[in-house]
Amino acid sequence: MRYDVAIVGAGPAGSSAAWFLSGSGMKVAVIERLSERFGAYHSICGGGVSRKGCSRIPLKEDEILNEVEGIRLLWPGGVATTVKAKGYILDRAKLSNRLLEESGADVIRGSVKDVWPLGGECVTALADGRTVHSRYVVGADGAFSAVRRAVFRTAPGTMTAMEEYLAEGPPGNILEFEVGQRFGGAYRWTFPCGSGRTVGSVMGALPSDTGKWLGHRFIPCGCVPEIVRGNVMLIGDAAGFPNPLTYGGLRAAFESAWEAAAAIRRGDLQSYVSWQKKSKLFDPRFSDLHDRIASMTDGNFAELSKPMNHRSLFANGLLTVVRNPRVLGVCMTCLAAIRYGW
Repeated sequence: MRYDVAIVGAGPAGSSAAWFLSGSGMKVAVIERLSERFGAYHSICGGGVSRKGCSRIPLKEDEILNEVEGIRLLWPGGVATTVKAKGYILDRAKLSNRLLEESGADVIRGSVKDVWPLGGECVTALADGRTVHSRYVVGADGAFSAVRRAVFRTAPGTMTAMEEYLAEGPPGNILEFEVGQRFGGAYRWTFPCGSGRTVGSVMGALPSDTGKWLGHRFIPCGCVPEIVRGNVMLIGDAAGFPNPLTYGGLRAAFESAWEAAAAIRRGDLQSYVSWQKKSKLFDPRFSDLHDRIASMTDGNFAELSKPMNHRSLFANGLLTVVRNPRVLGVCMTCLAAIRYGW
């Protein structure tokens, strides 16, 4: 089987990369190991993305589970900070399937065993013995990427196991985050999900009666040191692109797919590397603040949050910095996370 581009993984990153390549005249294949479990696996995710984060893809009405109007932070000590933020809760599986179908790419069901260069092309070997020959390979196969393992032999900075529950209750239109020392640098989220809500956090942080357990997945954070080698590229979770402060990965999946597809169209994969180095999505301050938060106590959180009870982002930041000028960097990074982290 011979193609111009072989994309490994049909989730949000892989399906959108195929969709962005449609109309290019290139013959594209998408290799996906999941079949019956595809929908269930991709439902284990809060599904939140800002309007800016999905602006390159025209969404269908049935792919939007809920519209988001704000973000609320719940701090130890009782302070709640609510700010305006526009976005969506997406049905990841439905969106990915539609993009894949519209892309016109050939879908190959199977698990990737190995990838290697051969002359001027790449060979992707499947576990059942089949091989796919292509000029380019795009690894969009998630946290435990087979493409990354075979070609790059690297790993993201951290792998965090998250679990999610489906809970009853009015969905609302707010993304709610509870922070505290028991979450170890992460948080507990409560997001709208259709007519109900999803609640999730790091594995073991929530009681078993939270709701119906949906499952768990690993969130890879911390960009891998190399995202292009020869004609092989990594995008989305395979590249460790989720934001290390918010753990949001959909925006990075969509934008890296767009940039990778553009680089392939140009025949200049280094332009994709240049984009990643310059993009504000991957500001190292996000990782630095995550590490700082991971070491904070509930008392530290409570002290930091005392002035943060205004709906204005500016007022919250200004009053916090006036009270404690040493947290200026923290406030600026939090503002950047609201803008770029989802």
